[in-house]
Amino acid sequence: MNIEELLHMQQELDIAIAKNLNMEDEFNSVEIVDQRVFALKVELGEWANVVGWFKYWKQSHVVDREESLEEQADFLHFLLSIGNSRKYTFIKEIHPERWEKVPVGRLFIYLMENNYDSSGKWLNAFEQLICIGLKLGYTEEEMVQAYKRKRDINFARIEGGY
Repeated sequence: MNIEELLHMQQELDIAIAKNLNMEDEFNSVEIVDQRVFALKVELGEWANVVGWFKYWKQSHVVDREESLEEQADFLHFLLSIGNSRKYTFIKEIHPERWEKVPVGRLFIYLMENNYDSSGKWLNAFEQLICIGLKLGYTEEEMVQAYKRKRDINFARIEGGY
């Protein structure tokens, strides 16, 4: 997965969002980035709900593959945006295989507990995101395509006055 390309794509979207909201000056402020971290955790909760790893009481749970990919893409948008805002863009390599022995549920917990306030924590989150996707049976290409689809939707929303 090409992190640099994804960060660049997200930067383009973030610039469009900031311009649309007339907030270019404060878009990377501590307050707004903190709100982005909160939004990321909301998206993580939505993704976890679709995956249902914590629903021990529900034996009939079936993961909706497309919905899960879309929720993962939402999470990835915020993760990339936080990385750009906090200047974690120097990271070139990821190694999601470092997390392959960790159960999916534990990876979700790590992501929820993370405060994303250092490049190392951000990198761990990126690797954990990819590892969860691989464990759910998605290829890296499918994850990137889901991100790109959602990015296109977000650009259309900006143009439509969302």
